Amino acid sequence: MSELAVFAAYAVPVLIALLLAVAVVLLGFGVGRQPALLAFLFLLVMYWAPEISFGRVDSVLAPRSLYSRGAGVLWQPALAWAMVVSLIWLQVADRFATRPPLVPNLGPLRLWFLAFGLLYVLHVCVALLLDRSARDAVGPAGFSNVLWAGIFAALVCACFRTEASLKRLLWFIVLMGAAHAVYGLVRWAAFGGDPANAYANRHGLALRLTYFDVYDSLVSFLAAAASLLLLYPRRQEDAPVRGLGRFSLWCVIIVCTACIALSFRRAALFGLMLGGAFLFWQVSRAGRLRLLWLGAPAALAGVAYAAWRRLSQTKQAGGLSDFFFDVTPTPIGPDSPRLLELKLAWASFAESPLTGVGSWGNYKGWQLVSWQWYEGGGGHYLHSGVLHLGLKTGVVGLLLLLGLLVTYFVFWHGVRRQLGGTPLVLAACGVAGLLFVAPDFLISTSLTKLRAAMFIGLCIALPFAAAAVAGARPAERRAGASPGLGQLAPG
Repeated sequence: MSELAVFAAYAVPVLIALLLAVAVVLLGFGVGRQPALLAFLFLLVMYWAPEISFGRVDSVLAPRSLYSRGAGVLWQPALAWAMVVSLIWLQVADRFATRPPLVPNLGPLRLWFLAFGLLYVLHVCVALLLDRSARDAVGPAGFSNVLWAGIFAALVCACFRTEASLKRLLWFIVLMGAAHAVYGLVRWAAFGGDPANAYANRHGLALRLTYFDVYDSLVSFLAAAASLLLLYPRRQEDAPVRGLGRFSLWCVIIVCTACIALSFRRAALFGLMLGGAFLFWQVSRAGRLRLLWLGAPAALAGVAYAAWRRLSQTKQAGGLSDFFFDVTPTPIGPDSPRLLELKLAWASFAESPLTGVGSWGNYKGWQLVSWQWYEGGGGHYLHSGVLHLGLKTGVVGLLLLLGLLVTYFVFWHGVRRQLGGTPLVLAACGVAGLLFVAPDFLISTSLTKLRAAMFIGLCIALPFAAAAVAGARPAERRAGASPGLGQLAPG
């Protein structure tokens, strides 16, 4: 080997290490000055690194994703703990900044997430005392993703602390959502659609999908929602977009709505109607008239086409009930596997409704369901986030969830009239996004997926980050002398 080759063999690794060290230092200073840069790294991962193995024909040989089932043993924990490290790093960076330090502020939601954290610690301690598997107790098939949603929501609130950073976030949502929708539509039209297509690969339906994952449809919905709110702001002092920008935003709405409709997912179609109904009351009167005469008929036509296209592939003799072919009785037995799963889980919940079966536990009779492959709690999931949480935590966890949601919507109701401009658009997008994923949370497996938890955390954080930047507080706390929610130092 030549001397040059020997030198390169020793020098290149050292050079790479030095470059990485310099990059870390520069990133550290950059995050200290512009904390939004840190959040954008996570958002890029969320937007463009989907859960790609489930639903593929070659699911065993498919490329590993960062999240969810089959994600391996490194990337998902690394991504999750990176959120914790990032929160800590922001606190350290604030100590060396010239401005006063910022505490990530989720307002009254902090108490509910802390209560979930305490419940989680108690479950892990009881599991260890009962000699249960620690892996099952702390795994994503329990309810740990509720905590990760809260951690990511706190990270978003900590990163976006100025009007300028909120504007960058808003246009990130619009532009990345539009690009994501265009990519899905081009792949659907020319390349057979999403390869992770459980309808075609597992049920034999002749359907091409833009995106199988409902949270990919959420990306499109958030972009369409932000575009609609920019076109027709509710407050008269917020000037609407004009000229070429107006045409561009309408293109975003059309492309993103088409992408959602062509996903053929029930949860996405129901979410589009639920979130769209909320947005209808958040735009100006002129916007509502436009939606009634133009937008709503077009959206309903798209939803009707998607429902008819899916129904045409599943119809037997049940009429519209075939739209729910995978949860209705089958010719070979009284229940489909999905319906059997829910019945068995409900029976186990009814046996211990107060505390549930534990984060490590599972319902009785899980062996009868084909996709429950792991003996214990670690590989199991339910097609209902609400029942999943009730099964694992009992009534205690369900009450905590109810309290968290009620607090969230009460907060939105208290600050919505004080917001305007970019903060109002982002806050309304967050509420609409949470409504969009509500059907998926009710009837699907979102509680067991880290990516879903991060998107839910983003939707939860947007009203609080917007209110913090705008200095808005719920009406009942305005007269108080203590520092109110979201009082942040200017960045």
